[in-house]
Order: sequence, then C-alpha cells, then structure tokens
Amino acid sequence: MIEHTLKDLDEIDQVGAAGSLTIAARPSTRPRRSYQDRRVPESERRAAWMELFHRDDELAAECLRIADILDSARDFPYIWPHTFSGETIDQYARDVPHSVITEWLDTLQSSARIAGHVRLERWDNYDLMRYLEDPASGAPVVEMSRIRFGGRERVIATLTPARIVSAQPLAEVILEDIPWVRTEDGTLYLMPMPYVLPGHHWHGHHPCVSSARWLTSSRASVRS
Repeated sequence: MIEHTLKDLDEIDQVGAAGSLTIAARPSTRPRRSYQDRRVPESERRAAWMELFHRDDELAAECLRIADILDSARDFPYIWPHTFSGETIDQYARDVPHSVITEWLDTLQSSARIAGHVRLERWDNYDLMRYLEDPASGAPVVEMSRIRFGGRERVIATLTPARIVSAQPLAEVILEDIPWVRTEDGTLYLMPMPYVLPGHHWHGHHPCVSSARWLTSSRASVRS
C-alpha cells in the first residue's frame, strides 16, 4: 500500500502538478517493523491497566468494559470474578478453625469506588454496595446486600489476581472453597489464575486446572 502511494506521488511530481495540487501528507519511509516490535512492551501494558483499574472516573471503567468485550483483557491485573455468599462465609467461620476466608475478610480495607469495582457491581440484584480493597494484591472487593425474606442478604465479590507481585517464596497452598496461597512472610492471596479468551481453552484446560498444575509442581505444603 505504501509503495503504491509513493509511486502515485512520484507521478504527480513528474507531471508538474505541484502548482495546482497540495499534498497534505506523505507516507513514512521508515523501515517496516514486525508486529511484536510495534507492540507496547508487556510491562507497560500491565502498568497502564493497573492504573485504569484504580482510577475513579467513568471513562476508566468504560475502557475496562470495552477491553473485556473485545477479548483484550489478557494484561488485566485482576481477571476472574469470585463471589462468596453470606452462607458460605458463615459456614466456614462456624465449622473451620482458623478459616482463611475469615482471615482474608479481616484484612480488607475500605476504599473509594474505583473502575475495578464497577466490574463487580450488580445493581440489578442488590441495593447496597460497600467498596473494599484487598491490601495484599490491590484487588477490588465489593460487599453487596439486599433485603430478602425479612433480613439482609449479602455477598462479597472480588477479582482473582492474574499474578502475585511478590518476591517471597510460596509457602502454602490452601483449598478452602477456592484455592488460596500463602507466601513465606505470611501474606494470604487468592490463587492467581491466567487469562483465557472466552470460548477458548488454555492448553486444553480451564484456568483452575492450570493453577492446580502449578500447585502440584510447587514445593509448598498443601492443606484443605
């Protein structure tokens, strides 16, 4: 395409039409670069999405929504949603000594509403939102509740991190409702899960399976 355009411009120059025709722009003649060379480096892409997740304007939330629709979320810092029902939270708190779900809930901090929270909101089903953040991963968390059968029913929704940003070695894997991991400094995380295009499979398996492979190949202790 560029070669043809340059050829056409050369012909215009040769016929001396410069006095009656103004060329608004000419193609760049820089050497062609491969697709990978033209791409923004992965580290910069991930940093940009992290910034958008933590912005509090509607434009940032719309960017995340469109990227998700266009299957362009592979560099998102937080990928898969997970919801803990009130019944699940109460059950583990009652029946499991030292429940990691209870431990994780106790670490959550209040937060302003950010773009990441918008991905979790379900105003069609719930009428009250409380915005929180997981301080270990920075993941958004939303506590949603509604009046139901004379009482207030609640759920807590979050997004699992795509990766753990920590230099600490993995110390423990915990199977409680969903997989969790703990690093040697005692920090608790929801187990990271990689991005998978909707309708596709990651090496033939769901992300939970790939996480389980990582679990079994690690030297961490496992408890359930």
